[in-house]
Amino acid sequence: MLFKSVGKIIAPFVPLLVLYLIMIICFAPDGLVADEGRYIAYAENLVNGYYTDSVNPSLRNGPGYPFAIYLPVLFQAAHIFLRLLNLLFITIALVYFFKMLCFYVTKRQALVICYIFGLYPPLVRGITGILSETFAILLICGFVFYFIKVFNSSEKTKKISL
Repeated sequence: MLFKSVGKIIAPFVPLLVLYLIMIICFAPDGLVADEGRYIAYAENLVNGYYTDSVNPSLRNGPGYPFAIYLPVLFQAAHIFLRLLNLLFITIALVYFFKMLCFYVTKRQALVICYIFGLYPPLVRGITGILSETFAILLICGFVFYFIKVFNSSEKTKKISL
Protein backbone atom coordinates (compact mmCIF):
# COMPACT_ATOMS: atom_id res chain seq x y z
CA MET A 1 0.00 0.00 0.00
CA LEU A 2 2.81 2.41 0.86
CA PHE A 3 4.61 1.66 -2.41
CA LYS A 4 1.42 2.36 -4.39
CA SER A 5 1.02 5.78 -2.80
CA VAL A 6 4.72 6.60 -3.22
CA GLY A 7 4.60 5.44 -6.85
CA LYS A 8 1.51 7.56 -7.47
CA ILE A 9 3.27 10.65 -6.09
CA ILE A 10 6.52 10.08 -7.99
CA ALA A 11 4.99 8.89 -11.29
CA PRO A 12 4.49 12.38 -12.80
CA PHE A 13 8.17 13.11 -12.27
CA VAL A 14 9.58 9.96 -13.91
CA PRO A 15 10.70 11.75 -17.12
CA LEU A 16 12.65 14.29 -15.06
CA LEU A 17 14.16 11.54 -12.92
CA VAL A 18 15.22 9.62 -16.03
CA LEU A 19 16.86 12.79 -17.36
CA TYR A 20 18.69 13.26 -14.06
CA LEU A 21 19.80 9.62 -14.06
CA ILE A 22 21.15 9.96 -17.60
CA MET A 23 22.94 13.17 -16.60
CA ILE A 24 24.56 11.44 -13.63
CA ILE A 25 25.59 8.33 -15.53
CA CYS A 26 26.81 10.05 -18.70
CA PHE A 27 28.12 13.41 -17.54
CA ALA A 28 29.38 12.93 -13.99
CA PRO A 29 33.09 13.73 -13.70
CA ASP A 30 35.46 10.83 -13.13
CA GLY A 31 37.29 12.46 -10.24
CA LEU A 32 36.35 14.88 -7.51
CA VAL A 33 35.80 18.48 -8.60
CA ALA A 34 35.03 21.78 -6.85
CA ASP A 35 33.92 21.26 -3.24
CA GLU A 36 33.32 17.51 -3.51
CA GLY A 37 36.61 16.56 -1.88
CA ARG A 38 35.95 18.83 1.08
CA TYR A 39 32.46 17.37 1.67
CA ILE A 40 33.82 13.84 1.50
CA ALA A 41 36.72 14.77 3.81
CA TYR A 42 34.29 16.18 6.37
CA ALA A 43 32.15 13.03 6.10
CA GLU A 44 35.27 10.88 6.57
CA ASN A 45 36.10 12.96 9.64
CA LEU A 46 32.62 12.22 10.98
CA VAL A 47 33.23 8.52 10.39
CA ASN A 48 36.41 8.88 12.47
CA GLY A 49 34.53 10.62 15.29
CA TYR A 50 35.26 14.31 14.77
CA TYR A 51 34.25 17.02 12.31
CA THR A 52 37.42 19.04 11.89
CA ASP A 53 41.00 18.92 13.09
CA SER A 54 41.32 20.46 16.56
CA VAL A 55 44.86 21.67 15.89
CA ASN A 56 44.02 23.49 12.67
CA PRO A 57 40.22 23.80 12.50
CA SER A 58 38.71 24.55 9.14
CA LEU A 59 34.98 25.23 9.20
CA ARG A 60 34.31 26.24 5.61
CA ASN A 61 30.79 24.79 5.73
CA GLY A 62 28.38 23.29 8.20
CA PRO A 63 27.95 19.61 8.93
CA GLY A 64 24.53 19.15 7.24
CA TYR A 65 25.61 17.71 3.90
CA PRO A 66 28.50 15.68 5.36
CA PHE A 67 25.94 14.12 7.72
CA ALA A 68 23.70 13.37 4.73
CA ILE A 69 26.51 11.47 2.98
CA TYR A 70 27.84 9.92 6.20
CA LEU A 71 26.50 6.37 5.66
CA PRO A 72 27.73 5.95 2.07
CA VAL A 73 31.15 7.27 3.13
CA LEU A 74 31.14 4.94 6.15
CA PHE A 75 30.56 1.96 3.86
CA GLN A 76 33.09 3.34 1.34
CA ALA A 77 30.52 3.52 -1.46
CA ALA A 78 31.65 4.52 -4.93
CA HIS A 79 31.42 8.19 -5.83
CA ILE A 80 28.67 7.42 -8.36
CA PHE A 81 26.48 6.29 -5.44
CA LEU A 82 27.07 9.62 -3.69
CA ARG A 83 26.08 11.36 -6.93
CA LEU A 84 22.92 9.22 -7.12
CA LEU A 85 21.93 10.53 -3.69
CA ASN A 86 21.21 13.81 -5.47
CA LEU A 87 18.53 11.96 -7.42
CA LEU A 88 16.88 10.98 -4.15
CA PHE A 89 17.19 14.47 -2.70
CA ILE A 90 15.77 16.22 -5.75
CA THR A 91 12.93 13.68 -6.07
CA ILE A 92 11.76 14.36 -2.54
CA ALA A 93 12.24 18.10 -3.09
CA LEU A 94 10.08 18.00 -6.24
CA VAL A 95 7.34 16.15 -4.38
CA TYR A 96 7.40 18.76 -1.60
CA PHE A 97 7.42 21.57 -4.17
CA PHE A 98 4.49 20.02 -6.03
CA LYS A 99 2.45 19.52 -2.86
CA MET A 100 3.26 23.08 -1.77
CA LEU A 101 2.08 24.49 -5.11
CA CYS A 102 -1.13 22.47 -4.90
CA PHE A 103 -2.21 24.73 -2.04
CA TYR A 104 -2.46 27.61 -4.51
CA VAL A 105 -2.86 26.28 -8.08
CA THR A 106 -4.35 23.27 -9.83
CA LYS A 107 -2.42 20.01 -9.96
CA ARG A 108 -1.77 20.48 -13.67
CA GLN A 109 -0.36 23.98 -13.13
CA ALA A 110 1.71 22.72 -10.20
CA LEU A 111 3.16 19.95 -12.36
CA VAL A 112 4.08 22.41 -15.13
CA ILE A 113 5.78 24.70 -12.60
CA CYS A 114 7.63 21.71 -11.11
CA TYR A 115 8.91 20.77 -14.56
CA ILE A 116 10.06 24.33 -15.18
CA PHE A 117 11.86 24.24 -11.83
CA GLY A 118 13.22 20.74 -12.50
CA LEU A 119 14.64 21.80 -15.87
CA TYR A 120 16.33 24.90 -14.48
CA PRO A 121 19.82 24.64 -16.07
CA PRO A 122 21.95 25.17 -12.93
CA LEU A 123 19.91 22.50 -11.15
CA VAL A 124 20.28 20.02 -14.01
CA ARG A 125 23.99 20.74 -14.33
CA GLY A 126 24.54 20.47 -10.57
CA ILE A 127 22.79 17.12 -10.25
CA THR A 128 26.01 15.35 -11.27
CA GLY A 129 28.11 16.65 -8.38
CA ILE A 130 28.61 15.56 -4.81
CA LEU A 131 27.48 18.98 -3.73
CA SER A 132 25.04 20.34 -1.17
CA GLU A 133 22.72 22.22 -3.55
CA THR A 134 20.16 19.44 -4.04
CA PHE A 135 20.16 18.70 -0.32
CA ALA A 136 19.61 22.39 0.44
CA ILE A 137 16.73 22.52 -2.06
CA LEU A 138 15.19 19.49 -0.36
CA LEU A 139 15.44 21.12 3.07
CA ILE A 140 14.01 24.42 1.83
CA CYS A 141 11.11 22.79 -0.01
CA GLY A 142 10.32 20.59 2.98
CA PHE A 143 10.42 23.52 5.39
CA VAL A 144 8.25 25.76 3.20
CA PHE A 145 5.74 22.96 2.58
CA TYR A 146 5.24 22.26 6.29
CA PHE A 147 5.24 25.97 7.12
CA ILE A 148 2.45 26.60 4.60
CA LYS A 149 0.58 23.47 5.66
CA VAL A 150 0.58 24.48 9.31
CA PHE A 151 -0.61 28.02 8.63
CA ASN A 152 -3.19 26.95 6.05
CA SER A 153 -4.80 24.37 8.29
CA SER A 154 -8.13 25.31 9.76
CA GLU A 155 -7.37 23.32 12.89
CA LYS A 156 -4.09 24.18 14.57
CA THR A 157 -3.99 20.76 16.23
CA LYS A 158 -4.38 18.92 12.92
CA LYS A 159 -1.79 16.22 12.41
CA ILE A 160 0.92 17.14 9.88
CA SER A 161 1.55 14.50 7.25
CA LEU A 162 2.88 14.32 3.72
